[in-house]
Amino acid sequence: MKAFIITMASLIGFTECLEAYPIDPRPLRKLIIESEFIVIGNVLELQKVKERDDFNIIAYIRIREVLQGKISETIIGVPFNPNYICPAPPRYEAGTDVLVFLKRHNGKYYTHALSYGAKTMPVEAQYAVNFA
Repeated sequence: MKAFIITMASLIGFTECLEAYPIDPRPLRKLIIESEFIVIGNVLELQKVKERDDFNIIAYIRIREVLQGKISETIIGVPFNPNYICPAPPRYEAGTDVLVFLKRHNGKYYTHALSYGAKTMPVEAQYAVNFA
């Protein structure tokens, strides 16, 4: 009887872990519909900040093209936390071109859907953006 109870308890715990992932994967269609802004830009630099919230790095992005929404700034700061484990955080590296799905809250831009909302563009695509 003890073995049965232990087995059932472990199976219940296992199924709870399967449902614990905080956000569902986002296909491109959902990213487009759910995002307030979509931009192509170049990550200029990453800057560590000391704030009380979870977002302790700001990626400064020079906007090359706004694909959705209206952004008047040429450079925006996108705060994020690279130390998240599950779900994965957005990934920004200085010097790379990115396709970013954004939302705005309290005057700040945030990456929508964490890692799903920031796509590093391959070098071939970067040249296409530069010379198009």
